[in-house]
Amino acid sequence: MLRTELNTFFLAFTPIINHDLAANVITVPSNIFGIFMLSNLTISYYDNFIYFGLTPTFIPRALAVEEKLAIFQ
Repeated sequence: MLRTELNTFFLAFTPIINHDLAANVITVPSNIFGIFMLSNLTISYYDNFIYFGLTPTFIPRALAVEEKLAIFQ
């Protein structure tokens, strides 16, 4: 019963919600503490599910010159 009511609500108000979301800028950080870079943001609605996807990419720390030279010795 609740599922039917929610589906009816989203069916009726999806155009209004989409219009409001398109009018506003949503800022998502692209860098988290200098450890991860975020990319490929995806938000979609399919088969009664809201899908939110984000690709984290690990950013390795930069090695000091001494550490770089130690690798090649």
